[in-house]
Amino acid sequence: MPIKSDLSGLKRLSENAKALDGTTQVPFLEIMSPEFISSVSRFDSFESFAKGAGYTVVTVEDLKAIPDEPWDEFIRSETSFDNWTDMQKAGGAEYMRLKLFAGIGR
Repeated sequence: MPIKSDLSGLKRLSENAKALDGTTQVPFLEIMSPEFISSVSRFDSFESFAKGAGYTVVTVEDLKAIPDEPWDEFIRSETSFDNWTDMQKAGGAEYMRLKLFAGIGR
């Protein structure tokens, strides 16, 4: 009796991995997406997260102007991350996971 298998998911995974290969610039708000922010905090967007800390972030310069220690303290108090670097790494990892498994039924 022949066994029939569907390798379309594996093919899609391979295509997704190839698309992620190399260096790519990803828009910041794709890394800090509403889905990510709401999964790690009580806020529903990065904008509301920043406002919760008392900052208005419209540009990259606005984000860079936030003092490290108060920002890290806010992140420690509102998320499970120790600091902004850890939060960015987790956002990047989640972004990569979503891209890698895009289009694959689970």
